Amino acid sequence: MPCLAIHLAVAKKYLEKHNDENKEEFIAGTIAPDINYPNINKYINGVSDDKNSHHFGLNYKTDNIIEYMKKKVDFNLFFNQNDINTSFLRAYFLHLLCDYYFFGEYISDEKLSNLSFDEAVKIGYNDYDLITPKLISKYNLIIPDQIKSIISRKGIGEIKILKEDTVDEFIDNMSKIDLFKAKQEVIKPNFNKK
Repeated sequence: MPCLAIHLAVAKKYLEKHNDENKEEFIAGTIAPDINYPNINKYINGVSDDKNSHHFGLNYKTDNIIEYMKKKVDFNLFFNQNDINTSFLRAYFLHLLCDYYFFGEYISDEKLSNLSFDEAVKIGYNDYDLITPKLISKYNLIIPDQIKSIISRKGIGEIKILKEDTVDEFIDNMSKIDLFKAKQEVIKPNFNKK
C-alpha cells in the first residue's frame, strides 16, 4: 500500500478536480484506513477499532508482497456494507483503490521478486520515510494532526524500490479516477447469494 504522503497527494490532486467534495471529510477518509481513526465505525460500516479490519480483505502471512496487497482489499465486502455517498466514503474507497493498484501495477514484481515479505516491508517503509518529505514539499501537503508523528520519521540511505517518477505518475492517474465508474469495475458478481 502507498504511504500516507502518497494518499494525501492523491487526495489533494483529486480535490483540485472535484470541488463538490467536503475537503475536511475527504482528507479524513483518505487517512482513516491506515490509522486508528477515532470512532471509525460512526463513518463506515464493517470495520472495528482493530486496524486490520480497515481494508476489508484477508490479513494473512505470505511471502509474496503483491499477492498480500491484492488480497488485503476486498471491494465486494466494502460495498456489501457501504456505498460511496459521502465525501468520507468516497475518499475511503479511493484509498482502497490506491492500495490495490499500487503494488503490481506501479511497483512491479521485478523490484520485489528477490525479497522476502519481511525484507520488502522493511525496505518499503524506509523508502516511504525517504520519499515522504519530497512529496510534502512537491505537493505542498498539509499534514493532519492525527498523523504528524507517524509521517515525520526519517529514512536511512537511498530509495531502493520506489521511483519518484513512477510515484508521481501513480498520484496523477489515481487523482483522475472516476470513483463511480471504478465502483462498477471492481465489484464482482456473487453467484452464491440467494
